[in-house]
Parts: sequence; C-alpha cells; structure tokens
Amino acid sequence: MSAQENSTLYTFLHDPNYIATQAENLINAIANQQNVSYFTPANPTGTTSTAGVMMGLALSFTPKKTGRVKVYVSFNMTNNTAADGATAQLAYGSGTAPANGAAPTGTAIGQAQSAVAASASQPVGITLMAVVTGLTVGTAYWFDVILKAVTGGTASISSIMAIIEEF
Repeated sequence: MSAQENSTLYTFLHDPNYIATQAENLINAIANQQNVSYFTPANPTGTTSTAGVMMGLALSFTPKKTGRVKVYVSFNMTNNTAADGATAQLAYGSGTAPANGAAPTGTAIGQAQSAVAASASQPVGITLMAVVTGLTVGTAYWFDVILKAVTGGTASISSIMAIIEEF
C-alpha cells in the first residue's frame, strides 16, 4: 500500500460523517431484522368433541411492520380409538387467547388436516400452515389449533413446534 493510500485510509476512518453513517446503517439493520417467534408449548388435554375445541396453545405474536404473517404449526396427532381419527385447523384472533377445551373461536385459517391411524394412539405427523394478511401492526394476536375427533375416541396433539414469521 502506498503512503497516499495509507493517508487516505486513515483520514477516511477518522471522518465523523463516516462514523455517523455507519451508526445509522446499524440502527436501520436492527430495525429491519425479521420478526420471528418460535414456540414449543406443552401438550394440551385431548378432546372427545366431534365439533371441535380450541387447544389453548396461546401462541402470541405482534406484527411490527407489515401485518402479514406466515404460521407453521407441526405436531403429532392421535386418537385413542383404532381406525378413528382427528382433524385439526389453525385459528387466530386478538384479545384473550382461548383456553384448552373452549368452543371454536377466532378466524379459522389454512387448510384443515385429518388423519386416521390403523391402531389406537398411533401418532401421525401433521403440519398446519397459513398466511394471514391485514393484521394491525402493534396489536397482539393469538394463534391456536382447533381439534376434533372424527367419529369418536379422544383426539390429541403432542410434540408441538410452531413458527410465526412476519414478512
């Protein structure tokens, strides 16, 4: 490196405008970080309802910038009766999150998924996904699973993992 290059580099690094610009860039980078939440809630109590009940997961998420979110919830679904099954669907709302066993509430989203296992309590891996738009920035929303037994038995979900991401 020539003496001229060293001198220019030294001046550049000690330029207060350069430092201020870098500080602004850092603040903008932090502000633009992704808004993502990860959840591993406890296994809720199952249900014998064939109409469906809330699982009471209370996955809370607050949009910060766009009001658009992607929701992914994966779990094992079972029914304690052989050749019977369960159906699950995502739902969301604002205000107080529903408790486990509460009547379905909020707005159902995404595609409902059903599974029937040949043997009692055989787990079937399920992933529910949905995109929600039009949420109010700064408002907390809850996300939950509506679960029902297909024709009888006790339907349950376990080993729950969820990701909610604003985009």
